[in-house]
Formats: sequence, structure tokens, C-alpha cells
Amino acid sequence: MVSKMDPGSRNPLRTAWVVVFGLLAMSFAISACSGRRGAPKPATAETIDRQNASTRDYWQMPTTIIDKMGVVAGMNVIDFGAGSGYMLPHLSKAVGSSGLVYAVEIQPPLIKLLEERVRKANLGNVRVIRSTSSDLPLSTLVDRVLLLNTYGELEDPIGMMKALRLRLRPTGQMVVIDYPPYEDIPGSPLDERLSTDTVVAEARGAGFVEHVRYKVLPRQYFVTFINEEEVEEGDVDEDAAPGASAVTPSVDEPGQEEPGS
Repeated sequence: MVSKMDPGSRNPLRTAWVVVFGLLAMSFAISACSGRRGAPKPATAETIDRQNASTRDYWQMPTTIIDKMGVVAGMNVIDFGAGSGYMLPHLSKAVGSSGLVYAVEIQPPLIKLLEERVRKANLGNVRVIRSTSSDLPLSTLVDRVLLLNTYGELEDPIGMMKALRLRLRPTGQMVVIDYPPYEDIPGSPLDERLSTDTVVAEARGAGFVEHVRYKVLPRQYFVTFINEEEVEEGDVDEDAAPGASAVTPSVDEPGQEEPGS
């Protein structure tokens, strides 16, 4: 739910959104009509407000994501498909002054929003990078790659995951968090969702193997992957379901849902 704001307390980020919405619509009209998997849909004021709503923390659980990803001070992390930057403050805090966060986005107008957010929040350890659907212009090795609500928009998922795997250190992990194709789970449109089986199969085609599935988010699956060349026996997290054939995220208990989420 978007509340009305006092004209005197105008949010500079929202002002920037208004400027770029027209550009978003024009930039992606052709790809959105192409019917290809992964054709990005233009952002709107409503979707961006929803991405950054304070109530999102309730079900997205960003601190839990950071914890289960194992992000600590000094790490380099890619937030691939960073969107309007919801995770950036959390990742920036986690890696600290000795680490770096690379906010990677394909849509040019969203790059402007990310840059504005980074500047306004003074996130000195965040770098905004423009990517394409098939190339990642980054030579630095990283410890973690996060794809949050992004996977279904990849036009060439195997090709892009191969590129991401080349940027991972030997002990690095790729993390995919997204909505399952179940009607009773609120989130993105059903026709934009992919099953965990699809994600795991495509990741394997890119040289990854499934590491751990976490059942800690109420609306989404949470799968971690490692380079198949680095597979070793490891400890199993008590909240995880390693190697499960399917994961059904838990649904919020009655009365827990926050209004406007």
C-alpha cells in the first residue's frame, strides 16, 4: 500500500522513478512483446514501491538471507538483477568497508535508480554495473552471487550462469531465491515463475551442482549452488533440506500477514 506524502517531504528516489518510467516502457516494449522467456517487463511506480515497501522485510527476511548465504565482512558479492536496490543496504552492511557489493542490472533506466539510491544512502562499498543478457562486464572474483526474484527474467540462463560461475572464487556460491509456481503463494505473476527442478537442471548445465535448499522463507524457495569442480562433503544446516527433490515453501500462519505486503 502506498501512502500519500506531504508535498514538502518529497522522496528523491520516487521523483527519479517518475522520470524513468517512460524510458522503461519504450526500452522494453519490443522485448516484452517477443514472447521469449526472460523478456523483462517495464517497471512501474507500483512495482517499485512494492519492491521497497517496509512490510517486505516481514516475508523477504533479508537478514536471514544474508545469514544463510554466509556473507561476512570482507567478501565480494554480486546482486544480479538488483532492480531498485532493495538488498543493497543489507549486503553493504554485511560485507563492511573491506568488502564490495556489485549491483548488476540489465535495464538501463534502473541503473539510474540504483546509482541514485547508492548515492543517497552513501553506500561507499557498492558498485553499480550495467550488464547485458549474455555478458557480465566484471573481471573481479566474488564470493557470492545472489539472484533474488531475477531468475525467470534471464533470457539465456545457462549462458549467464556460466559467466557468473567464472566470476566465483573456488569456495564461492550462487544463490537463487524466487517464487514457486503455486497459485496460493503470493508474489510475481504465475506465468513468470519457474520450478526448482527447472532451476537446478539449468544450473547443472552451466557447471553448478545443487548444494543446499533452505526452507526458511515463507513465500519463496532458496537454493544454493557450488561449482561442480569444488564439490566436497560439508556440514548440513539444521534448517536445510539438502538434495530434496522438491521444496514447498511454508505459508504464513493466519494472522501473521502484514497489511499492505
